[in-house]
Amino acid sequence: MFLDNNQTLFVFYQSGDIDADIDHIVSGISEGMHNVSINFSDNAGHINTFSWNFTVNLSLFEIDVIEPNQTFYSDKKVPININLSMEVDKLQIQDNNGVFKDLCKDCSKFIGKRSFNDGMHNVTFKAIKNGAEKNATANFTVDSKDPKIKKILPVKYGNGTFSVEYIEENVKNVTLKISQNNSQYNFSKDDCDSGKNVICKFNVISGLQQGKLRYWFEVEDIAENKDISKKKQINYDTLAPNFTEIIDPINKTYSKKLLFDFSLNEKSDVQYTDDEGKLRSLGKNKDKIKTSKPFDPGNYIVDIIATDKAGNSARKSMSVIILDWYSWYIL
Repeated sequence: MFLDNNQTLFVFYQSGDIDADIDHIVSGISEGMHNVSINFSDNAGHINTFSWNFTVNLSLFEIDVIEPNQTFYSDKKVPININLSMEVDKLQIQDNNGVFKDLCKDCSKFIGKRSFNDGMHNVTFKAIKNGAEKNATANFTVDSKDPKIKKILPVKYGNGTFSVEYIEENVKNVTLKISQNNSQYNFSKDDCDSGKNVICKFNVISGLQQGKLRYWFEVEDIAENKDISKKKQINYDTLAPNFTEIIDPINKTYSKKLLFDFSLNEKSDVQYTDDEGKLRSLGKNKDKIKTSKPFDPGNYIVDIIATDKAGNSARKSMSVIILDWYSWYIL
């Protein structure tokens, strides 16, 4: 037996001393004209050939995908509604190049729901009739989990940097909302990363006044699910601390110990660089410093750094000379 000059396998059924049936099922045959040839021979050596042509026209039946018809679904159970122009032997479904599974047999339509995992899906529907096949596709994304905001910053004090930590695999946008003096400001980003424990930052450097404000975040996914954080009140401060009076250190010579005596316009955490260039603390939450620190003899550039509660910093640098006791005595 030959199909389009290609030898094919068949099933032979003996139905009597003389009669017999031959069965061959074709799957996935293409549109157009095809030829079948069968060669017969008996035990006496008689040979006969029978040949015929047939045409496959897939346009004789159509497959119409009514649903799924959306780009995104927020439920794992996605509606499926398929119309066929005539009854087919079977209608099948394939998800992301997986195995074809039957939706129905001897049917002309299918209406129901199927479960899909979160993520992108490339779905193929295949209708089969008398060995002929016709396909239709649908593409969509399932996002059944709402975004979850874990943490927002700052707390109590801020200098214009705001951040939100969240869990969401398909972020659409993140919005920072600020309320101050009966005015509301919205700042949105559509390029924040998706995933677990993701941090998205905003830097607001203009448009706000120094002082108290309230802020909160919204995280929205592609299926338009949202999570809204609690509102937090902070003291908005973008001004660095100011050294109002510096008595010591100044550009001069000291003996064995370096004196620190200065004032700030606001309480800050204060550090200095020691004789090894390492940062050391002079005090926390202070606006007045008066103390001394030991230094080995030598020439130094000493930095003083003051950082306020909002994270703004100010720096002063001094050139000093430290002498040992004997050198100081000689002077």
